Amino acid sequence: MGNPPAVLGPRITIVTPSFNQAAFLEETVRSIRAQGYGNLEHFVVDGGSTDGSAALIERLSDGIDWWVSESDRGQCHAINKGIARATGEIVAYLNSDDTYLPGAFDAAIAAISAPGVQWVAGGVLGFGSDGSACAPVHEWHMAQPPRSLAECLGGNFIAAQPGHFWRKSLFDRHGLFDDSFRYLFDIEWYARLLAAGERCAVIPRPVASYRFHATSKTVSEGDKFEREWERIRAQYLPRVPWLDQPRVRHLVAMRRATVRYGAALAAASREGTPAGWREFRSAVAGYPPSLATRVALGAARRLITGVRA
Repeated sequence: MGNPPAVLGPRITIVTPSFNQAAFLEETVRSIRAQGYGNLEHFVVDGGSTDGSAALIERLSDGIDWWVSESDRGQCHAINKGIARATGEIVAYLNSDDTYLPGAFDAAIAAISAPGVQWVAGGVLGFGSDGSACAPVHEWHMAQPPRSLAECLGGNFIAAQPGHFWRKSLFDRHGLFDDSFRYLFDIEWYARLLAAGERCAVIPRPVASYRFHATSKTVSEGDKFEREWERIRAQYLPRVPWLDQPRVRHLVAMRRATVRYGAALAAASREGTPAGWREFRSAVAGYPPSLATRVALGAARRLITGVRA
């Protein structure tokens, strides 16, 4: 008798958006292959890179089911192009500077196979540099995804994007990512799902790594995220149950103040301590209860003792 046919798990589609990331892309692709998962579909959607990425993708194309290198409207648009042609039951995207950790797909499938589960998130390892020569990053966080729309809008969660997997049916029901967002299209998607009653289950282990480097959006453009947070809050706050709205408004105000305390330290580094104190007073005036937080007290201490650039 011959060997019985192998039983394949559900098909997974991974979409990798990329633009001028040749320095990292091969490591990303190989981390996907290293999962050793037999029922895999992998797309690489390059935005017309000029750094040799197309030649690299061509060299790696034996393990890539579809790829393209052409001008697009940015990261979100590239991901949507991949998801639109996905045939997998489970879908995720992995940016071209991030990687999956060993066993990620098996852990994701185990979690998403539980009855009623449509969306899962696992822990993520952060590594690299935050842009400062003296500030290497090496940390990991267990996923604590938002349990409600209120938690999402308040930013009261830990669930880095590379750790997320969704059933394709969620995109069929709720639409693709909103490519009018440059930075927080993933957060808008979480808010959209939570507003529709969907919930995220936790994968109880780290499944991916998130690279910090000088050209990543988190490092080079992180100060621009808050404008998109405000868009998301304006859109979804009316959909929070009215009993929860005071708590959400408190969380939002505290987040705004936290951003301003960070701006105070940045201003002190750039322009001197008086500029830092002006920003600090603005933070307190914007939400006086924030003065009792560790962030505010820490900022005050650094302004008093001297902020190093």
